[in-house]
Amino acid sequence: MSDIAIIGGTGLDESGVFTSGDKALLQSPFGDVESARVTLGATTVAFVPRHGFSHTVLPNRVNYKAIIASLALAGVSRVYGVCAVGSLRPEVPPGSAVVLTDFLDFTRGRQRSFYDGEESAVVHTDFTHPYCPALSSAIVNAQVNAADLMDHSAVYAAVDGPRYETPAEIRMYSSLGATVVGMTNVPEAVLAREAGLCYAGLAVVSNFATGVSSEPPDHDSVRATTQRAMPLIEALLTRAAEAAGDPRECHCSHNSRHFRQLLETLMGDSA
Repeated sequence: MSDIAIIGGTGLDESGVFTSGDKALLQSPFGDVESARVTLGATTVAFVPRHGFSHTVLPNRVNYKAIIASLALAGVSRVYGVCAVGSLRPEVPPGSAVVLTDFLDFTRGRQRSFYDGEESAVVHTDFTHPYCPALSSAIVNAQVNAADLMDHSAVYAAVDGPRYETPAEIRMYSSLGATVVGMTNVPEAVLAREAGLCYAGLAVVSNFATGVSSEPPDHDSVRATTQRAMPLIEALLTRAAEAAGDPRECHCSHNSRHFRQLLETLMGDSA
């Protein structure tokens, strides 16, 4: 197993590059996770489809703890999380890509932390830099043209779904500084940091959010738009994965000791 993984949802889970690799189930104390061994250029990575290869798991039902824990147990240390988003800015159109550097969490009822039970230590995780600066820079440096990435510092508004947002909600998220809105990047990014993994967020804009455009969101058009953007996303990921072999230039692994202790406790209990 490579120490680099890509977690993807709408679009990537239909891409031939990411679905043609050798498939395997990754195990964790929180459940098993579908994965594939994928070759991107000269780099081999693990690919995990959030919604499953059959795309049957709703965003609010994704087992984010199992995904992150299983990758950590498999020896992964660097993760690129790719997600489809709605744009809150007319200058960031459908079909474009942005790098995430911060988020606003409006989710409710999700399992947001590994450290929320009797078996865990009291851990307060620093989110001064919500996404790994080194991996994020690798994506920015992977662009060939200035138009490859429409925003290098996008703010992600995280919502539960599966419904789309109301116009009033979109106006609120925009007034708070959000650039895009999506249903899957949180708590994924949070759990990755808690596990001591480097994690970068690459978002593909699938539609304008409700009220930004006169066209209402439609899942079929969302999937079609993300499919058209896949060659750009695959090229960015290929170049970024090759650059991710550099030594760590971040502090993302700060919590790894606590996470290893938690896994040892959970796996000991289940033995």
